[in-house]
Amino acid sequence: MKKEVLNFMETEDGYSVPLYEAINSMNDVVLIFDKDSRVIYANDAYTKIFDMPKSKILGKRISDFEPHSPGLKVLETGKSKINVYNFVESGNRDVVGDITPILQNGELIGAICVMRSIDTLFKLNIELQQIDRMPYWKRTLLSEQLEPVFKKLLGANEQFNKCLHLASHVAKTEASVLLLGKTGVGKDVFARAIHEASQYKDGPFVPINMAAIPETLMESELFGYDEGAFSGASKKGKVGKFEQANNGTLFLDEIGEMSLNTQAKLLRALQDHSIQKVGANKPIRINVRIIAATNRDLEEMVRNGKFRADLYYRLNIIAISIPKLIERKEDIKVLSYAFLERLNKKYNKSVVFAKEVLDAFEAYDWPGNVRELQSVIEQMVILANSPVLGIELIPNHFIKRGAQKNIMKNSDEFVPEETNLHTIIGQVESQTIKYVLRIAKTKSEAIKMLGISRRSFYQKLKLYNLENALDE
Repeated sequence: MKKEVLNFMETEDGYSVPLYEAINSMNDVVLIFDKDSRVIYANDAYTKIFDMPKSKILGKRISDFEPHSPGLKVLETGKSKINVYNFVESGNRDVVGDITPILQNGELIGAICVMRSIDTLFKLNIELQQIDRMPYWKRTLLSEQLEPVFKKLLGANEQFNKCLHLASHVAKTEASVLLLGKTGVGKDVFARAIHEASQYKDGPFVPINMAAIPETLMESELFGYDEGAFSGASKKGKVGKFEQANNGTLFLDEIGEMSLNTQAKLLRALQDHSIQKVGANKPIRINVRIIAATNRDLEEMVRNGKFRADLYYRLNIIAISIPKLIERKEDIKVLSYAFLERLNKKYNKSVVFAKEVLDAFEAYDWPGNVRELQSVIEQMVILANSPVLGIELIPNHFIKRGAQKNIMKNSDEFVPEETNLHTIIGQVESQTIKYVLRIAKTKSEAIKMLGISRRSFYQKLKLYNLENALDE
């Protein structure tokens, strides 16, 4: 279509709008084709989105280079298609668009298609998820009070946001921080954010997992050792974690796993602001911000004599208890979209969630918390061979746990008929197989979900009279 054809449009107020320039400056792709599907116009966004000159398609029939285009259906029926998904084979890109027929005196003369890349929709979707789930007053409050690094931690849950505000506030001080919460809630993420928002941000951030270090090596790992300190020691000696973190932050993860002996040495270092290497005679002054974390109940450990009270109060100047993911269910979709955007970039994909997947995510109890959610989505993205992440990509352990939880909480589906354990196990097994057969498409998929052999599967079908429950 020549520029003269798309000349000026006059508005109701009498203004003349240069229509060609307006359409050509749009970020969305605009295609116009006649009733024979011949492309008569494409704006500059086509080249930008599909990375090919628009001259490649101008004058050609869509039916020749995009035989599966939904635009052909619009020309055939004369009915619009709104928010339709399509994979543009010639441009190797997933798009969503609107296709509207063009009528002249009631006669179909062509159609106009406006489409955008799914990548663009991802970003918009994530922004809307973050905004729509949070009241205006709270959004304003967060924007005024939170340090910038904490705004990256997604969440609309009230308790989670209290944690963000407390962490943002305490980050500006030198106070020790104790992060509490179950495994996978993001204690390490909070620790890094506190460091980055603190006066120690230009120094190192040194994490150490106390549960991963044998007791015999704990002292040398924390404080280092001098040359020849013990048999087998390096001739050059070793710099410990405290010295590595000097003028920075030392993150003591799983602090509840330390022995009482190591706790005493740690307390001395915190009180004296100095350490002494194994085998050394002189102390070394240190300037270190301490952030500790645990998934254990330290107060109970103190009462039981398993954790020193003086160390507990030294670490617990400010305690931040991060909620489990099941306690902040309104954040599951927000986090899911954020992880998906990151993983699409990592694996060079453009996949989206099926609605039933997000419904399943919200119904699941997430024992592994945010870390498990990220792991599940990453596995699904890696295995995806289509643009939509369907329910069939959800890992087996997820399905199994969901099935067992569904059975036990729904008394209509499962009520023990007696107290004989063998009988009860049989009832649970039977109901679990029934549940999986309902959601699986084939017996092969059911076998995979249940994690048993094909032979065992058919034996159990016969045992529980379920042989006709699902046909291949």
